[in-house]
Amino acid sequence: MAIKNSAPLLRLLDVLLQDPTKEYFGLELADAAGIHTGTIYPQLARLEQLGWLTSAWEEINEREIGRRRRRYYRMTGEGVSAARDQVARAAADAERRNRRLRPVIGRAS
Repeated sequence: MAIKNSAPLLRLLDVLLQDPTKEYFGLELADAAGIHTGTIYPQLARLEQLGWLTSAWEEINEREIGRRRRRYYRMTGEGVSAARDQVARAAADAERRNRRLRPVIGRAS
């Protein structure tokens, strides 16, 4: 299932696809993709609803560690395939737009 492309979504997918088997926590993804946390968490929730990601809270004692628990996200097999398709479609769309915008060399205006 394709979802509407946006620059933040494509940057997020790019980061996730660099190592699809890795578990990432939200702030780590936000930093790597250059996306604000107010943008990244709704994107992650949407991708999880679509079945592209799974998530789970880490099991730690917050008092012992001295920080809050992190929610870790991992791509599903379906998500990897769908994300690759999404990125490929976005690249093809950008290429088509770029071809339409190129000036024709030697053409009189």
